[in-house]
Amino acid sequence: MYKIGELKDYNIVQELKENFVRSGITFQIAQEHQNDNGDLYIISVNYHYDVEKAQEIFNTLIGLAQKYEIPPEYQKIHSIKLTTFTKNLILICCSLYILSFSGPGKDLFKFLSLSANPNLFLSEIKNGEFWRFFTPMFLHFSLLHILFNMVMLKDLGKIIEHSKGIRFFTLFVFITGAVSNLGQYMITGPFFGGMSGVIYAFFGLLWMEKTLNPDSEFALPRNDLILIIGWFFLCLFGLIGRIANTAHATGLVSGMLTGIFVGLKTTSNPQKFKKAFFYTLLSILLLITTLFVEYFRLKKHFYLFNFYP
Repeated sequence: MYKIGELKDYNIVQELKENFVRSGITFQIAQEHQNDNGDLYIISVNYHYDVEKAQEIFNTLIGLAQKYEIPPEYQKIHSIKLTTFTKNLILICCSLYILSFSGPGKDLFKFLSLSANPNLFLSEIKNGEFWRFFTPMFLHFSLLHILFNMVMLKDLGKIIEHSKGIRFFTLFVFITGAVSNLGQYMITGPFFGGMSGVIYAFFGLLWMEKTLNPDSEFALPRNDLILIIGWFFLCLFGLIGRIANTAHATGLVSGMLTGIFVGLKTTSNPQKFKKAFFYTLLSILLLITTLFVEYFRLKKHFYLFNFYP
């Protein structure tokens, strides 16, 4: 037999017995008399495969915290060291955020935003300042904003850089950054920033690649998938505050489409084309929904109306 623990409270012993019976655990309870201290109940189970479940029930009844197990997906992610380019992206974002509190930093933010002139459509880019397509992703405007983005960048960025290589990762970051920046600019103008669009692209890539190819190396825990999608819709419907929703959507869609392409290339699953078609339609629907909601939320301030009445 395998000892689980000892109890003196008869009522808890009875409750424990009921829980064991409901769980199908075969157990033994030995009663020992301790003179003035009352009876002591020694709880044991008959089989080794019942020990873990019985211990969990016992600990819960006496008020001990249950053992938390790290999901295997996180164990895989945390086993990878922070990669070079991901580390550099974090350093750039953090350095610019610190500089933003100084006078020169504010001028630098204007220099790195997609446009410093909201009254002329892409005026600086038309004059050759092409870096402005990319640099808004490095700009953050609050401590919570940069902390959240950097934590997600650290975890998601390093596994994509590790698994796909620095060349793919660099192109992916800058292309999805430009796409999400331009999408947000077309809706609200140049006053935005952050790595969120790229992070949603990371998420879309990992999500779709694993969906189409279950043998792919990395995956996100199911709870994280629900949390990230839930956060997307909380932001979209205005429950969080002023958020660059179009950047989120264009980043997510570009990441999903990339993940679908990668997943199709890396698996021979006969169902892959059916899944690819479904999730391609889903990604397009997410983008259309975002643009629809943003249009009606911002109709009076819809940026393109300034140029195309």
